[in-house]
Amino acid sequence: VLNTFVVAEQKKEYRFAVAEGKKREQEQIEEIGTAKELAYTDALTGVYSRIAYVELEEKIDKKIADNEADNFALIVFDLNDLKLINDKLGHFTGDQYIINAINEIKNYFPTAPIYRFGGDEFFALIEGEDYKNRREVLDLFDKKIDNNYKTGEPIISTGISDYRQGLDNTFRAVFLRADERMYIRKRQLKE
Repeated sequence: VLNTFVVAEQKKEYRFAVAEGKKREQEQIEEIGTAKELAYTDALTGVYSRIAYVELEEKIDKKIADNEADNFALIVFDLNDLKLINDKLGHFTGDQYIINAINEIKNYFPTAPIYRFGGDEFFALIEGEDYKNRREVLDLFDKKIDNNYKTGEPIISTGISDYRQGLDNTFRAVFLRADERMYIRKRQLKE
């Protein structure tokens, strides 16, 4: 009889230890999720961070290598005159300029994931339904930016490039083409 009570108590302690272990494991999973979310989110703008960009590049490169990549385009955005704003008006004003610019981008590309890969450099991944209207929406965005010179709102240079199946063998190839086109637009805006 005494043995039965001892075994029953041991089972109870074991169940408690297992339940505590599961609770700690769940807490750790939640902490990892929070840490990953913080690492993948740009603190100033709330868009995806450089770390998320690196992971995206690896994921798309694998799809391209496996011949499983769907149609996509990249739009590169560069904020004009941020250094000048920071130097003349301070970094707080520069940060607000970045936030205003991102809000402008989000207005025109509300469902596209946006990544910050440099201080004033961003890009949007255009896929699915957004891919069909990408050029029309970009034209509207660029017209709005042309008007921003009059209103004092952020000036954002853009460049777009589509993934070309069979020709582009990496994400970076598409990115670099969009980046080159962004610099052409930047020169046009400065003129």
